[in-house]
Amino acid sequence: MTCKRQGEARSDLHTLAGASRLDNIRVVFGAAVSKSVLPLDVVCGSGAEGSGDGVHCEVEGYISSADYSGKKTHMVLFINGRSVECKPLKRALETTYAAVLPKAAKPFIFLEMRLPGKHVDVNVHPTKQEVGFLHQEHLIEAIRAAVEDKLLTSNAKRTYAQALLPGASLVGEAPKELVSSYYRPEKLVRTDAKAQTLHAFLVDDATHKHTTAQPFAGRRRRF
Repeated sequence: MTCKRQGEARSDLHTLAGASRLDNIRVVFGAAVSKSVLPLDVVCGSGAEGSGDGVHCEVEGYISSADYSGKKTHMVLFINGRSVECKPLKRALETTYAAVLPKAAKPFIFLEMRLPGKHVDVNVHPTKQEVGFLHQEHLIEAIRAAVEDKLLTSNAKRTYAQALLPGASLVGEAPKELVSSYYRPEKLVRTDAKAQTLHAFLVDDATHKHTTAQPFAGRRRRF
């Protein structure tokens, strides 16, 4: 598929015929998004596909991991090959991301749902852009639980790299230089001849007797 503006020779969007979903996500939304998504596969219900009996839904797509950080939620939803919107599903997934991931990051979600055609209600909105489907609450809860499980699993496997400044050591290593040069005053030896000696703090016996006798010299005896 090739899209370009009228009168322009260069195409704004070009996808290959044999490209995968992940390749198309990379082309349309950028490499940063494609590197931060997780594959999602969900099968809901017990009814046979296409039979129209019971609850049946198959979901395939990609959801953003904890490494992705968006300013707003970007959800692309296809139901039976048609691009539509489903606000209850979007709100449920936003709540899951806010509860599981730190900082309540806004997610990127790409889902393709396949379910019996007669289970889809296209009369929810006059433009038929927003749709509803049979057993909606049950299917939304199943998709939400699968997304939550995928996020918890990927979040537990995250690894963190410690960036060090030039010359810095790892946390936990004892600074050997600080330990060896620890200040030990009892180990010091006076070597400077000009430094004050301890004799200045010693008191001579004669000076000590003269000083202690002075307070009593001026006293007078009273009768």
